[in-house]
Amino acid sequence: MPRPLIFLLALLAPAAAAAPAEITYYDIEVLIFQHLDPAGREAEAWPVEVELPQPEHHVELGLPLPVPLPEFYDRRFSYQPLPPEALQLGRERKALEESPAYRVLLHLGWRQPGLPAAEALPVRIERRLLLPPPADQDTAETTGAGAPAAGVPLEARMEGFIRVFRARYLHLQADLVLRELPPAGPPWQAAEGTGPEPGTWEAADTEPGPGDAVPAPPVFRLHQSRRMRSRELHYLDHPVLGMLVVARPFTPPETRQAAR
Repeated sequence: MPRPLIFLLALLAPAAAAAPAEITYYDIEVLIFQHLDPAGREAEAWPVEVELPQPEHHVELGLPLPVPLPEFYDRRFSYQPLPPEALQLGRERKALEESPAYRVLLHLGWRQPGLPAAEALPVRIERRLLLPPPADQDTAETTGAGAPAAGVPLEARMEGFIRVFRARYLHLQADLVLRELPPAGPPWQAAEGTGPEPGTWEAADTEPGPGDAVPAPPVFRLHQSRRMRSRELHYLDHPVLGMLVVARPFTPPETRQAAR
C-alpha cells in the first residue's frame, strides 16, 4: 500500500479507538443536606410535582453498567461505590448533624474514570428517607408550605442524577429532587374532580371538607452545574437543599507499584 494512502487512513481512523494518553480515576464524594430554616421553604412557591428528565443510560451503583465502556478503562474503578470507611467528609457531616439548622439526608461516594462528556454516565440517586420531626414546631397540625406536624416523622424520597465528566476541567451536573410524602394518619389520596383545589390531598373514603384537605407536600429541586477542581470542596446552594462534593484523584495499585 502506498505510503500516502496509509497516512490518510491513519488520519481518518476514529479517535475513540485509541486509548487516552493518561487515564485519571476519581473518588467522588457527595454530602446532601437540608436547610431547616422555614424561610427557605417560604422563599419560593414550590411545585407539588416535578418530572425529572431521564437519561438514556445511567448507572445504578453496585449494579452492572448499562453500556460497555471502552476496553482501556478498568472496570474495577469504573462507577463502583465507595465503602463507608473511604468517605472523608466525616468532619463536615458531624458539623451539620450537630447544628440545629441542618439535616443530613445522604452521604455516599463512588469511583469513576475521568470520562469525556460524551461517555460519562449519570449516577442515579434514589433513597427513601425517614426524617426526624422538627423540634421547633409546637402545634399538632401541619403548618406552612406543607411543613410536618410537631412530633411526627416525615417520610421523603430523594432521587435524581449526578454526572461528573472531564474536559479541560472536571465538571459536575446535579439534578436532584426531594419529595416529601403525604402526611401520616388517614389514608390520603390526591384530590380530584370537585374536591379540594389541585395540589392538595384529601382523606380517602370520607366526604371532602375543610378539615380533610391539607397542602400537598412540596417538591424541592436542586438543578445546577459546576466546574470543579480536584481535591477542592465545592458547595451547591439552594433555599432548602445543599450539597457538598469533592473529587479526589485515585491511583490504581498497579500504577503505584510501577512508579516505585
